[in-house]
Amino acid sequence: MSNTYLEEGEHKREELVEEIDHGVLLKGSRGGQVSTAEGEFQFNAEEGYLIENGEIQKHIKDVSLTGNTLNVLKNIEKLSETKSFYPGRCGKGGQMVPVADGAPYTKISNALVGGESDF
Repeated sequence: MSNTYLEEGEHKREELVEEIDHGVLLKGSRGGQVSTAEGEFQFNAEEGYLIENGEIQKHIKDVSLTGNTLNVLKNIEKLSETKSFYPGRCGKGGQMVPVADGAPYTKISNALVGGESDF
């Protein structure tokens, strides 16, 4: 994988959150993996928060997003007007390549997210 980039949309982050009855807000990147042959991926977020009735609620830890790349891209509903970039490295067997990902806040329907609540 080289670089991943999503162009900005027209919405404020708050608008995206307000539209969600039950969901998860993921922030930042802690790495992950991709199976290019199957198109499956798993990425870990630095932070996660439950969203209930359009409000950000409790913090969740060890949160990740998993799915099929093309299905997730097809399920993008809206993008925020601001984005962030996260530099990193990608590699296997000690072969590391500098990479980056960047995206605005992205509202996705039907995504598989897992994590553990802080109680």
